[in-house]
Amino acid sequence: MEAPKELGSYEFRFFKDNGYTKIGTSSIYQVVQYTPTISVNATQFQPEQTITASYANAPEYSTAWIGFYKSGNADRSYTSYEFLKELPVSILSLPQKKPVNTSFVYS
Repeated sequence: MEAPKELGSYEFRFFKDNGYTKIGTSSIYQVVQYTPTISVNATQFQPEQTITASYANAPEYSTAWIGFYKSGNADRSYTSYEFLKELPVSILSLPQKKPVNTSFVYS
């Protein structure tokens, strides 16, 4: 079973004899907004070393993407980027050409 798209509180109910005589109820479960996360395989890299970023809880949009930025740059000033292509959990690798302070932004 997949969680519903509508946020809120939910529970399971157990009925007997193909009717509505309830014989059990689960705990209440919350469907909450997803929280995308990004983690990187290290905090320092040598020039031209591959940087591997793992991401989870990506939205299900074919146009969602992760950008690689020099820290402090505007959102439109990325160094490189990758589209997520509707993958809920994955890993991407981005080559780094020169040493800079960088950050990942999830869009």
